[in-house]
Amino acid sequence: MRLTPALRAAAHRVVRQSPPSSGSRLTVRGELDYYTVDQLCRDLERHLDAHRHITVDLTGATFYDQAAVDALTSTQERALRAGCRITLTKPPARADLRATA
Repeated sequence: MRLTPALRAAAHRVVRQSPPSSGSRLTVRGELDYYTVDQLCRDLERHLDAHRHITVDLTGATFYDQAAVDALTSTQERALRAGCRITLTKPPARADLRATA
């Protein structure tokens, strides 16, 4: 079954897990790609308003593409310029990374 953009967006979930006093932890589950990464970046920027450090747990990511990598890199660079820090956990070995043309 081919995933439509709407299904891809539904497959992406971000869950805030840690208490505000220790920063914020966002967990990604499902696919992270061109269609879903913008929502994650918006969530990151919103959390950066309240926290100086955010950890993004990618162990639940089942797929990510180059658009996701580029967007996360740009968001991380903006955070550093603002004096914030985003830590990306290592995705699991089973995650599928495909370069897009």
